[in-house]
Amino acid sequence: NSQRRPLTLNEAKALVIITGHLAKRLTVPIRKLLFDYQQLNQKQLPIENHLQLSFYLQQFRAHFRSRMNPRRSGVMAYNSEEKLNQLGLELLGKLLFCTGTTGMQRFWISLFDGEVS
Repeated sequence: NSQRRPLTLNEAKALVIITGHLAKRLTVPIRKLLFDYQQLNQKQLPIENHLQLSFYLQQFRAHFRSRMNPRRSGVMAYNSEEKLNQLGLELLGKLLFCTGTTGMQRFWISLFDGEVS
């Protein structure tokens, strides 16, 4: 059976806490990757020129493809390496929101589309 069961509320909270702690520990490398990406963009250089950034995006794409159902409409939107790279960089940027004083709280709230039952 390839279906995954939904997370319980406690499991989801635990993942948010773990993510927040890891993001805080990795704040400097995350900022550096995003800064370096911005520099590459300004100089119009390919991402492949940056070993760590290229490795992160390669790992992100592989993990995304292995975990996500390609038949779902939301996933179909990421049908190219470029689109997956953009998603990976976007999520890396959003991860910085977990590093602030209310980061975990903001992350938790962001998981819901304004409705919590």
